[in-house]
Order: sequence, then structure tokens, then C-alpha cells
Amino acid sequence: MNIEELKQKAIQTIDQRREVYLALGRKIYENPETGYREVKTTQTLADALEALGLETERDIAVTGCRARANAHKEGPKVV
Repeated sequence: MNIEELKQKAIQTIDQRREVYLALGRKIYENPETGYREVKTTQTLADALEALGLETERDIAVTGCRARANAHKEGPKVV
């Protein structure tokens, strides 16, 4: 797969989930939290990552979370 094919595949995948991503952004925007106290935001994001089937690590430095996708696979990674 060349670079253009990879780009098109990424765009297609994003477009398929467009409404999910927009709804997530709206939910975060509509529930503001002050800096370094983004507990609900982190929970919302972690829940969304898990809904995508990603194993998610929570409670990183109070307001952080992390998920890894295809960690065992070779090839390009997108963040």
C-alpha cells in the first residue's frame, strides 16, 4: 500500500466515524472543567477509546489516560 492509499484509507475511516467524533467533542465542550481538574473529560475520552475496542489505561497523573492500538503490529502508526 503506497502513501496515497494509506491517506485515503485514513480519511475513509475518519469519515465513517465522523458523527461519533463530533458528538465526543460536543460532550467535552458542553462540560467544561478547570485546568488540571479534567476528571470528567478524561473519563469521557477513556470511555470513548474503550468503545472503539482499545485497551485503555486510566488514572495517569490524575487527569490522563492512554490507549494503544495495534502495538503488536509492524508498520506506520497514526496518533
